Amino acid sequence: DISCSCLTFTVGLACFGVARTVEWLLPALALFVAGSVAKRRRRYAQYAVIHGLWHAISAGAIHNIVLVERTPLAFLYTLLHNSSSSHDSSMAHAPESELQLSLYSYE
Repeated sequence: DISCSCLTFTVGLACFGVARTVEWLLPALALFVAGSVAKRRRRYAQYAVIHGLWHAISAGAIHNIVLVERTPLAFLYTLLHNSSSSHDSSMAHAPESELQLSLYSYE
């Protein structure tokens, strides 16, 4: 798992940049550390659950690094903006704000 994670991180950095790779992989890293702590404390049931979550979150992060083309914060902003725009017809034709444009060019 460790060597695969390092390879994933290296390829992500080389192909998609630091911001995109690091931001998407941070939750997976947090779960990896939490799982390691649980394993060292001999809490094997807790470790198994955390390790399984780590695999799922890592797979989602790899998907997002490759396909989403934005960092998590920019992606969430876009999701929130699109959901609020769909409920308010006056927002549907509004020009993009400077904040939204700066989030798209965050990398």
